Amino acid sequence: MAERMMDTEGTLRRFVHEGLLLAFAPEDGRMRAFRPDEPAPEAETAVGTPPVQAARAGIPYSGGHAAAFGYCALPDALRLVRLDAIPDEGPYASAILYEARDPETGLVVEVRFRLVRGAPVARVETRARNGGEHPVTLTHLSSAFLQGLLPQASLPWYDPDRLRVHTARSGWHTEAQWQARSPGEMGLVAGSAYNVTTLVLLSSVGTFSTFRHLPMMVVEDRASGASWFCQVEHPGSWYMALGWKGPAEGTFGSMFLECGAADERLAGWNRTLAPGETFEAPACAVGAVRGGFAEAVEALVRYKRVALKPSLPAWRGLSGAAAGAAGGKIAGAAVDAAVDAAVDAEDLPVIFNDYMDCLWGQPTEERLLPLIDAAARVGCEYFVIDAGWFGDREPPFAYATRFGDWEPSRDRFGEAGLQGILDRIRDRGMIPGLWLEMEACGQDAAFARMPDECFLRRSGVRIGGGLRYFPDFRHPAVRAHLHGVIDRLAAMGVGYIKNDYNDDFGSGCQEHPGDNPADGLLSAVRAFLSFVDEVRARHPSLILENCGSGAMRADPGILAHFHLQSASDQVQFERFPSIACGSLAHVLPEQLGVWSYPWPIEIDRYDDRNRFDDPAYQARMADGEETVFNLVTGFAGTLYLSGRIDAAPPDEQARIAEAVAIVKEERGRIRRSFPFWPLGLRGIREDRAPLALGLAEGGLADPDRVLLCVWRRDGDDARIDLPLPALAGKGFRARQRFPTPGTGLDADLDFDDRTGALRVVLPRTNSARLLVLERRESPVGTDRPIDPRLGGTGSRGRKGEGA
Repeated sequence: MAERMMDTEGTLRRFVHEGLLLAFAPEDGRMRAFRPDEPAPEAETAVGTPPVQAARAGIPYSGGHAAAFGYCALPDALRLVRLDAIPDEGPYASAILYEARDPETGLVVEVRFRLVRGAPVARVETRARNGGEHPVTLTHLSSAFLQGLLPQASLPWYDPDRLRVHTARSGWHTEAQWQARSPGEMGLVAGSAYNVTTLVLLSSVGTFSTFRHLPMMVVEDRASGASWFCQVEHPGSWYMALGWKGPAEGTFGSMFLECGAADERLAGWNRTLAPGETFEAPACAVGAVRGGFAEAVEALVRYKRVALKPSLPAWRGLSGAAAGAAGGKIAGAAVDAAVDAAVDAEDLPVIFNDYMDCLWGQPTEERLLPLIDAAARVGCEYFVIDAGWFGDREPPFAYATRFGDWEPSRDRFGEAGLQGILDRIRDRGMIPGLWLEMEACGQDAAFARMPDECFLRRSGVRIGGGLRYFPDFRHPAVRAHLHGVIDRLAAMGVGYIKNDYNDDFGSGCQEHPGDNPADGLLSAVRAFLSFVDEVRARHPSLILENCGSGAMRADPGILAHFHLQSASDQVQFERFPSIACGSLAHVLPEQLGVWSYPWPIEIDRYDDRNRFDDPAYQARMADGEETVFNLVTGFAGTLYLSGRIDAAPPDEQARIAEAVAIVKEERGRIRRSFPFWPLGLRGIREDRAPLALGLAEGGLADPDRVLLCVWRRDGDDARIDLPLPALAGKGFRARQRFPTPGTGLDADLDFDDRTGALRVVLPRTNSARLLVLERRESPVGTDRPIDPRLGGTGSRGRKGEGA
């Protein structure tokens, strides 16, 4: 959709972009509305506030409410300098610039709403500059502050039937568990007749930015049919606050939303600005849509695709013959030729990783060679050797104290060493990858003997110890060392790095005693991200994955620098769909690495080949349903294949190869699709309920085609009813995509075109199917573009097909 900007003088200045309205008072720049555009402009709130919250040392935060978020005293002292629509560039159609000055100190605050092409989203960038003659110490600077969210409605804001606030808790093996609650259920209670502030606060301290909560919120107003959303783009400390300013009753009052990272009260942050010095807060994305949770996610997906996601390298053709002769090194001319020949540089590669339910960090020549051959047979394009490639065999798992040197093991890989294994991977037509933890240094590593200033410190000593000190990427020697490591690995033919991050250095760090630790965290994180950008520029054919201890650091800020994100370290296959579905609300499908581990082996039996001969194990795997369940889950993003597929019988390997071939046919569509959840998002422990994930090509309102993953978990009912109202009356039909119909694993399907209702019958617990819904004119079984014409009516279908 073409960008439309409306700037009207008068009672309010209103700016409209892609259906998003921002309204300000012209005399002082106070925000009066942030919502979907409507014909009725009278809905703007009577409460107006500058679009920033800031505090400085020497004055109270606010009148009598020093501990309250939401409002500070300093913005009331600001005097408007500028409020204008200005040109922007790249993915941004234009920007709204707010600039104001504190007359007492000369502090200048600038808020830039960068309006995203094709989406009702603004990326908000906020900075403060000391334009005075004396130092100013900031103690709070919001990244975004939105006033005037809710229009007037028959139901008050605190009515439990009006608002649903969507947030997600996260933890190891329980990532992205979404909840939808009323404000009262969250603790936002209307209880005062006076003009006070009440709010709820979500926050995270440290560098595990997604360990407890995801830095994303959707506020759904069922009275007006609109939703508001925000995300914090920072792999460090952050906060989000949702609140109400004003009396609980009456028309005077307004809902507000604040998010950011720079705050004294949560993380202890402050920053003293010398005259002329500037501080920029971490960015946020905000927006509003007509619709609910899925429509808010759709808007953020559109934004991230054009403004945040780094482009994948043109990786096709970089394996096998494209490798140079010198130790597997890829010659520059070969890279150029491969880039030119790439059919679609953005297609998602099929990746085998040897860790999960597989080698568990104990790779050796005799274990890897059959896995490499099996991965090549089923069609994988990358083969990643996870942890352990740098450590000696004995004792197992003791290699972590040598993190940081990243030298190949001396005794794991036979006479040809690691280079021989990497060559074998390329000989089999795949691109090799390795696991690293760039931000870790074990106490026994030679790297650990570098001076203390090369490591993050607090209170004058290094943070951590044992397995992990934390290198400081602000130091040139650290950057040179890690660049040297990656250069060396790339020269060996490595085309993929899985970067892990398995510990959190806490509230902050200090380069010098007396420095503010929280401000040190900000600068240390920004230094690491700039290093990652240097790596991508230095090695344009290298794919970088962010593991982040299984998505403990998986915020939008870090994903603007890495190509892929592992969804979880969850090892129980029946629990992974809940995580994958929830993760797609905040990670793009083409960036989300989803583990699929058919023929798994437990960590305590990683070297026990007899495990696969156990009669109980064979009986469990006999009908193929566990393998199918795993592989269907892999379609929820980028397939991370693992498990001991080399031990699988030929028919199971053929089934895995079938799924990989379908992934290759579907991946171009997946990266153009938008996720939705016909049965809602379900928690890991809600395993009696089925799960379904839709990937709608073209958009949610009028999709061209839908890929649908359906999982029956531990529930008794074989019948699953899926409402798909956006498809009603448009001539769609349903068919089974995987396993291929006619192979003995067909589901019963019945799609009613009049209502958009789909019925699926799955044969047993912990079974799953991949379905596709497409227009009737589309030839069955093809991957050609879907004919946009409408027509047809629903009828009862055969097994594997619902017309």
